[in-house]
Amino acid sequence: MPPFTPQLGLFDEQVVRSAKLRNITDWPEQQRFPLNFTRNKVEDIVLNDIRASTSPLIITGFTSLDYLIDFVADLNAGQPQSISILFGSEPSPARRKEYSLKKSNFPQEVIDYWLEAGISLRLCYKILKFKEMIENGRIVSRYIPDEKNKLHAKIFLAESAATLGSSNFSFTGFRRQLEANVRFDAQKEPKRYREAEQIAKNYWDLGEDYNQELLNLLQQLLQVVSWEEALGRACGELLEGEWAQRYIKNRYVSSGSELWPSQKTGIAQALWMVENVGSVLVADATGSGKTRMGAHLLRSVIH
Repeated sequence: MPPFTPQLGLFDEQVVRSAKLRNITDWPEQQRFPLNFTRNKVEDIVLNDIRASTSPLIITGFTSLDYLIDFVADLNAGQPQSISILFGSEPSPARRKEYSLKKSNFPQEVIDYWLEAGISLRLCYKILKFKEMIENGRIVSRYIPDEKNKLHAKIFLAESAATLGSSNFSFTGFRRQLEANVRFDAQKEPKRYREAEQIAKNYWDLGEDYNQELLNLLQQLLQVVSWEEALGRACGELLEGEWAQRYIKNRYVSSGSELWPSQKTGIAQALWMVENVGSVLVADATGSGKTRMGAHLLRSVIH
Protein backbone atom coordinates (compact mmCIF):
# COMPACT_ATOMS: atom_id res chain seq x y z
CA MET A 1 0.00 0.00 0.00
CA PRO A 2 1.44 3.41 -0.94
CA PRO A 3 2.12 5.82 1.92
CA PHE A 4 -0.68 8.21 2.81
CA THR A 5 -0.28 11.60 1.17
CA PRO A 6 -2.34 14.40 2.70
CA GLN A 7 -4.40 16.33 0.18
CA LEU A 8 -3.96 20.07 -0.19
CA GLY A 9 -6.93 21.93 1.22
CA LEU A 10 -8.28 25.45 1.11
CA PHE A 11 -6.25 26.49 4.12
CA ASP A 12 -2.84 24.91 3.53
CA GLU A 13 -1.39 28.02 1.89
CA GLN A 14 -2.48 30.24 4.78
CA VAL A 15 -1.28 27.68 7.35
CA VAL A 16 2.15 27.46 5.70
CA ARG A 17 2.53 31.24 5.66
CA SER A 18 1.47 31.52 9.29
CA ALA A 19 3.92 28.79 10.29
CA LYS A 20 6.75 30.55 8.47
CA LEU A 21 5.94 33.80 10.26
CA ARG A 22 5.90 32.07 13.66
CA ASN A 23 9.24 30.41 12.93
CA ILE A 24 10.97 33.72 12.24
CA THR A 25 12.12 34.90 15.65
CA ASP A 26 14.90 37.32 14.74
CA TRP A 27 13.04 40.64 14.76
CA PRO A 28 14.28 44.06 15.95
CA GLU A 29 12.99 45.52 19.19
CA GLN A 30 9.26 46.24 18.93
CA GLN A 31 9.67 49.57 20.73
CA ARG A 32 12.00 50.77 17.96
CA PHE A 33 10.34 49.09 14.98
CA PRO A 34 6.59 48.54 15.61
CA LEU A 35 5.50 45.58 13.46
CA ASN A 36 2.61 43.12 13.19
CA PHE A 37 3.96 39.63 13.79
CA THR A 38 2.82 36.81 16.09
CA ARG A 39 1.45 38.57 19.19
CA ASN A 40 3.15 41.91 18.56
CA LYS A 41 0.95 44.61 17.08
CA VAL A 42 1.72 48.13 15.90
CA GLU A 43 -1.27 49.51 17.79
CA ASP A 44 0.12 48.33 21.14
CA ILE A 45 2.93 50.85 20.75
CA VAL A 46 1.37 53.72 18.79
CA LEU A 47 -1.97 53.94 20.60
CA ASN A 48 -0.27 54.02 23.99
CA ASP A 49 1.94 56.90 22.81
CA ILE A 50 -1.09 58.85 21.61
CA ARG A 51 -3.15 58.20 24.76
CA ALA A 52 -0.32 59.52 26.93
CA SER A 53 0.23 62.59 24.77
CA THR A 54 -1.16 66.06 25.42
CA SER A 55 -1.59 67.08 21.78
CA PRO A 56 -0.72 64.28 19.32
CA LEU A 57 -0.60 64.72 15.56
CA ILE A 58 -1.93 61.89 13.40
CA ILE A 59 -1.12 61.81 9.68
CA THR A 60 -2.97 59.02 7.90
CA GLY A 61 -5.01 58.13 4.83
CA PHE A 62 -8.69 59.09 4.74
CA THR A 63 -9.76 55.43 4.62
CA SER A 64 -8.75 55.26 8.30
CA LEU A 65 -11.72 57.40 9.37
CA ASP A 66 -13.75 54.56 10.92
CA TYR A 67 -10.80 53.32 13.03
CA LEU A 68 -10.04 56.90 14.07
CA ILE A 69 -13.62 57.42 15.21
CA ASP A 70 -13.61 54.13 17.10
CA PHE A 71 -10.36 54.99 18.90
CA VAL A 72 -10.78 58.71 19.56
CA ALA A 73 -14.34 58.45 20.88
CA ASP A 74 -13.14 56.11 23.64
CA LEU A 75 -10.42 58.43 24.93
CA ASN A 76 -10.71 59.88 28.41
CA ALA A 77 -12.16 63.36 28.71
CA GLY A 78 -8.92 65.07 29.69
CA GLN A 79 -6.23 63.23 27.75
CA PRO A 80 -5.20 64.09 25.11
CA GLN A 81 -6.32 67.69 25.42
CA SER A 82 -6.31 68.20 21.66
CA ILE A 83 -5.83 65.94 18.63
CA SER A 84 -4.62 67.12 15.23
CA ILE A 85 -5.47 64.92 12.25
CA LEU A 86 -4.01 65.49 8.80
CA PHE A 87 -5.78 63.35 6.22
CA GLY A 88 -3.79 62.10 3.28
CA SER A 89 -4.81 60.57 -0.03
CA GLU A 90 -4.97 56.90 -0.88
CA PRO A 91 -3.41 55.31 -3.98
CA SER A 92 -6.40 55.28 -6.34
CA PRO A 93 -9.18 54.08 -3.98
CA ALA A 94 -11.55 54.37 -6.90
CA ARG A 95 -11.28 55.29 -10.55
CA ARG A 96 -11.98 58.97 -10.96
CA LYS A 97 -14.98 59.66 -13.16
CA GLU A 98 -14.64 63.42 -13.43
CA TYR A 99 -11.83 65.91 -13.58
CA SER A 100 -12.09 69.37 -12.14
CA LEU A 101 -10.19 72.62 -12.61
CA LYS A 102 -10.44 73.26 -8.89
CA LYS A 103 -7.23 73.10 -6.89
CA SER A 104 -8.26 69.86 -5.16
CA ASN A 105 -10.87 67.12 -5.43
CA PHE A 106 -9.88 65.66 -2.09
CA PRO A 107 -13.05 66.48 -0.07
CA GLN A 108 -15.32 65.02 -2.76
CA GLU A 109 -13.06 61.97 -3.10
CA VAL A 110 -13.46 61.30 0.62
CA ILE A 111 -17.25 61.76 0.47
CA ASP A 112 -17.56 59.45 -2.54
CA TYR A 113 -15.47 56.77 -0.84
CA TRP A 114 -17.28 56.76 2.50
CA LEU A 115 -20.82 57.13 1.17
CA GLU A 116 -20.18 54.09 -1.02
CA ALA A 117 -18.35 52.06 1.65
CA GLY A 118 -20.71 53.01 4.47
CA ILE A 119 -19.84 52.86 8.13
CA SER A 120 -20.69 50.33 10.82
CA LEU A 121 -23.93 50.80 12.75
CA ARG A 122 -22.05 50.21 15.99
CA LEU A 123 -20.14 53.48 15.41
CA CYS A 124 -23.26 55.69 15.33
CA TYR A 125 -22.89 56.89 18.93
CA LYS A 126 -19.15 57.33 18.47
CA ILE A 127 -19.71 59.42 15.34
CA LEU A 128 -21.88 61.76 17.40
CA LYS A 129 -19.16 61.97 20.04
CA PHE A 130 -16.50 62.52 17.35
CA LYS A 131 -18.59 65.38 15.91
CA GLU A 132 -18.93 66.91 19.37
CA MET A 133 -15.15 66.76 19.85
CA ILE A 134 -14.67 68.65 16.56
CA GLU A 135 -17.28 71.26 17.48
CA ASN A 136 -15.66 71.74 20.91
CA GLY A 137 -12.23 72.24 19.36
CA ARG A 138 -10.68 69.10 20.79
CA ILE A 139 -10.19 67.67 17.29
CA VAL A 140 -8.71 69.76 14.49
CA SER A 141 -8.43 68.29 11.00
CA ARG A 142 -6.69 69.39 7.82
CA TYR A 143 -5.87 68.15 4.33
CA ILE A 144 -3.35 69.27 1.72
CA PRO A 145 -5.13 70.72 -1.35
CA ASP A 146 -2.46 69.84 -3.89
CA GLU A 147 -3.38 67.49 -6.72
CA LYS A 148 0.20 67.22 -7.97
CA ASN A 149 1.80 66.56 -4.59
CA LYS A 150 -0.62 64.30 -2.74
CA LEU A 151 0.10 63.42 0.86
CA HIS A 152 0.73 59.70 1.36
CA ALA A 153 2.80 59.77 4.57
CA LYS A 154 1.80 57.94 7.75
CA ILE A 155 3.21 59.65 10.85
CA PHE A 156 2.05 59.43 14.47
CA LEU A 157 3.60 62.15 16.58
CA ALA A 158 3.34 62.18 20.38
CA GLU A 159 5.42 63.91 23.06
CA SER A 160 7.17 60.67 23.95
CA ALA A 161 7.89 59.31 20.46
CA ALA A 162 7.32 59.65 16.73
CA THR A 163 6.40 56.65 14.58
CA LEU A 164 6.44 56.68 10.80
CA GLY A 165 6.26 54.01 8.15
CA SER A 166 3.73 52.10 6.10
CA SER A 167 0.96 51.55 8.67
CA ASN A 168 -2.25 53.46 8.18
CA PHE A 169 -4.17 54.38 11.33
CA SER A 170 -6.44 51.42 10.65
CA PHE A 171 -7.29 47.95 11.89
CA THR A 172 -5.33 46.24 9.12
CA GLY A 173 -2.40 48.64 9.35
CA PHE A 174 -2.16 48.32 13.13
CA ARG A 175 -3.02 44.64 13.56
CA ARG A 176 -3.03 42.49 10.43
CA GLN A 177 -0.80 43.55 7.56
CA LEU A 178 2.96 43.04 7.37
CA GLU A 179 4.13 46.61 7.84
CA ALA A 180 7.45 48.39 8.25
CA ASN A 181 7.58 51.22 10.80
CA VAL A 182 10.27 52.96 12.76
CA ARG A 183 9.78 54.69 16.11
CA PHE A 184 12.04 57.41 17.52
CA ASP A 185 11.93 57.83 21.29
CA ALA A 186 12.15 61.51 22.28
CA GLN A 187 14.55 60.71 25.16
CA LYS A 188 16.72 58.03 23.60
CA GLU A 189 16.96 59.44 20.06
CA PRO A 190 16.26 63.17 20.42
CA LYS A 191 17.81 64.18 17.08
CA ARG A 192 15.82 61.64 15.06
CA TYR A 193 12.69 62.52 17.02
CA ARG A 194 13.08 66.24 16.29
CA GLU A 195 13.62 65.50 12.59
CA ALA A 196 10.50 63.34 12.39
CA GLU A 197 8.60 66.02 14.32
CA GLN A 198 9.79 68.63 11.84
CA ILE A 199 8.51 66.57 8.89
CA ALA A 200 5.11 66.06 10.52
CA LYS A 201 4.69 69.71 11.46
CA ASN A 202 5.81 70.90 8.02
CA TYR A 203 3.15 68.75 6.40
CA TRP A 204 0.61 70.05 8.91
CA ASP A 205 1.53 73.65 8.02
CA LEU A 206 0.86 72.87 4.35
CA GLY A 207 -2.68 71.81 5.18
CA GLU A 208 -5.96 73.68 5.06
CA ASP A 209 -8.88 73.44 7.46
CA TYR A 210 -11.06 70.36 6.92
CA ASN A 211 -13.29 70.55 9.99
CA GLN A 212 -16.47 71.79 8.36
CA GLU A 213 -16.24 69.39 5.45
CA LEU A 214 -15.53 66.53 7.86
CA LEU A 215 -18.59 67.49 9.91
CA ASN A 216 -20.70 67.51 6.75
CA LEU A 217 -19.43 64.03 5.84
CA LEU A 218 -20.16 62.67 9.31
CA GLN A 219 -23.67 64.09 9.13
CA GLN A 220 -24.24 62.35 5.79
CA LEU A 221 -23.08 59.06 7.30
CA LEU A 222 -25.78 59.40 9.95
CA GLN A 223 -29.51 59.26 9.37
CA VAL A 224 -31.99 59.88 12.16
CA VAL A 225 -34.66 57.17 12.22
CA SER A 226 -36.97 55.60 14.78
CA TRP A 227 -35.62 52.80 16.98
CA GLU A 228 -37.93 50.35 15.18
CA GLU A 229 -36.42 51.21 11.80
CA ALA A 230 -32.90 51.12 13.23
CA LEU A 231 -33.51 47.67 14.70
CA GLY A 232 -35.07 46.46 11.47
CA ARG A 233 -32.14 47.71 9.41
CA ALA A 234 -29.67 46.08 11.77
CA CYS A 235 -31.51 42.74 11.59
CA GLY A 236 -31.76 42.97 7.81
CA GLU A 237 -28.06 43.79 7.44
CA LEU A 238 -27.13 40.86 9.66
CA LEU A 239 -29.47 38.30 8.08
CA GLU A 240 -28.89 39.28 4.44
CA GLY A 241 -25.13 39.18 4.93
CA GLU A 242 -24.01 41.77 2.36
CA TRP A 243 -21.49 43.12 4.88
CA ALA A 244 -19.61 39.79 4.86
CA GLN A 245 -19.16 39.33 1.11
CA ARG A 246 -15.70 40.93 1.21
CA TYR A 247 -14.53 38.02 3.39
CA ILE A 248 -16.01 35.26 1.23
CA LYS A 249 -13.35 34.63 -1.38
CA ASN A 250 -14.79 32.61 -4.26
CA ARG A 251 -11.53 32.70 -6.16
CA TYR A 252 -10.31 29.83 -3.99
CA VAL A 253 -12.88 27.44 -5.44
CA SER A 254 -12.65 25.69 -8.77
CA SER A 255 -14.53 26.88 -11.82
CA GLY A 256 -18.20 25.99 -11.72
CA SER A 257 -18.22 25.70 -7.91
CA GLU A 258 -19.73 29.07 -7.07
CA LEU A 259 -21.25 29.18 -3.61
CA TRP A 260 -25.04 29.18 -3.53
CA PRO A 261 -26.78 32.35 -2.26
CA SER A 262 -28.08 30.37 0.73
CA GLN A 263 -24.51 29.30 1.56
CA LYS A 264 -23.21 32.87 1.35
CA THR A 265 -25.99 34.06 3.64
CA GLY A 266 -25.32 31.23 6.07
CA ILE A 267 -21.59 31.99 6.13
CA ALA A 268 -22.32 35.65 6.88
CA GLN A 269 -24.61 34.78 9.78
CA ALA A 270 -22.10 32.25 11.09
CA LEU A 271 -19.31 34.86 10.90
CA TRP A 272 -21.34 37.15 13.14
CA MET A 273 -21.84 34.31 15.62
CA VAL A 274 -18.13 33.46 15.64
CA GLU A 275 -17.16 37.08 16.20
CA ASN A 276 -19.72 37.85 18.90
CA VAL A 277 -20.28 34.48 20.60
CA GLY A 278 -17.07 32.61 19.83
CA SER A 279 -18.50 29.50 18.15
CA VAL A 280 -21.28 28.41 15.84
CA LEU A 281 -23.16 25.19 14.99
CA VAL A 282 -24.20 24.70 11.36
CA ALA A 283 -27.25 22.42 11.27
CA ASP A 284 -28.78 22.47 7.77
CA ALA A 285 -30.60 19.71 5.95
CA THR A 286 -28.82 16.94 4.03
CA GLY A 287 -27.69 18.20 0.66
CA SER A 288 -27.57 21.84 1.66
CA GLY A 289 -23.79 22.00 1.23
CA LYS A 290 -22.69 22.15 4.86
CA THR A 291 -19.20 20.77 4.15
CA ARG A 292 -18.35 23.41 1.55
CA MET A 293 -20.04 26.04 3.66
CA GLY A 294 -17.94 25.05 6.68
CA ALA A 295 -14.73 25.09 4.67
CA HIS A 296 -15.46 28.55 3.28
CA LEU A 297 -16.55 29.74 6.71
CA LEU A 298 -13.11 28.89 8.09
CA ARG A 299 -11.46 30.64 5.16
CA SER A 300 -13.68 33.71 5.76
CA VAL A 301 -12.72 33.75 9.46
CA ILE A 302 -9.06 33.90 8.39
CA HIS A 303 -9.83 36.85 6.11
